[in-house]
Amino acid sequence: MKSMLVRIGLVTALAFLVPPARAAVTFVQEADQAARSVTTVKQSLRASTTAGNLLVVGILYDTTVAVSSVVDSQGNSYAAVSNPALGSAVSGDAGVFYARNIHGGADTVTVTLSKAALFADVYVLEYSGADTTNPLDAATGAGGTGKTGSSGAVTTTSPNDLVFGMCADGGGVPSPGTGFTLRSMGDDNIIEDTQTTAAGSYTVTADLGGSYEWVCQSAAFRPAGAPTSASTTESVALSASFKWDNGAAIQGTVSLFQQTASGSVNVGQWPISRQGSVSATLTLQVWGIYRFELHDTSGNLVRSGVIMAFPTLQSGSVQVVLVSSTNQVKSTKFTVVMGDLITTGP
Repeated sequence: MKSMLVRIGLVTALAFLVPPARAAVTFVQEADQAARSVTTVKQSLRASTTAGNLLVVGILYDTTVAVSSVVDSQGNSYAAVSNPALGSAVSGDAGVFYARNIHGGADTVTVTLSKAALFADVYVLEYSGADTTNPLDAATGAGGTGKTGSSGAVTTTSPNDLVFGMCADGGGVPSPGTGFTLRSMGDDNIIEDTQTTAAGSYTVTADLGGSYEWVCQSAAFRPAGAPTSASTTESVALSASFKWDNGAAIQGTVSLFQQTASGSVNVGQWPISRQGSVSATLTLQVWGIYRFELHDTSGNLVRSGVIMAFPTLQSGSVQVVLVSSTNQVKSTKFTVVMGDLITTGP
């Protein structure tokens, strides 16, 4: 009988092997609009798109609604880069969607919300040079209060990624973060991006021009021909919850890394919900070794070292309780479903 191994410890990652330089992901065009009291927002690009390019759609919307769908007139398929970044009633929530290897031609993107939104700002950007099969490398988002908005760090796995960022605040006039190029300030929000030159950790920030409630979302996209994560064989529905020993939910971001012979590869990064939970569907290697990193809403590392070896399984859940005063692991619990077999552990 196979079971799922969970152990607690710190990992010293092997150094990354730096692959050859690849072509860059390049900005082509952008269009946006600020809508009020709407359920559907349609935004057309000014010029015809090019077949094979990447479309990125950033959406800022009030916290009483959710994004139901993102489609376009070309029939391209859109996917969310991660769970939405959760802000406040003032800043709103933020979601980023993308369509790879697009058909090309004139295009209108339609965003449908779960109900009429008090506000919905939609930004559509076209990029050339992105990988046409698996362009998304990493993504994260966060909300908070202060003079600087920050998505939290994304860890890229290939050089020459494009890091896309979107930040909104509750009333200021923001400016882009250092090293980022401004693409739009529609409705006094920031849409920005930067071209990286090496795999590493990158954070989308914005100077808010004062202290405000804010929300930021980031996504890193690989160039064509860039290496992806290690070979994978299984799709696994994984849920996780992270709480302090006083019962309060941890807020911030959880990252999942795969340990490979050439180093630690980021295979997923998600904002933690207000309930301290994360749910995702991942494609994982049988018996691969994985670890979590927990970061707070400012991007600071809270805890690293929950390591899991996944056997053949269909779904799994992990609960981690930390001592609120020391960040030490107090308890862990896991449940694994493999066909008709259910295995639980302390």
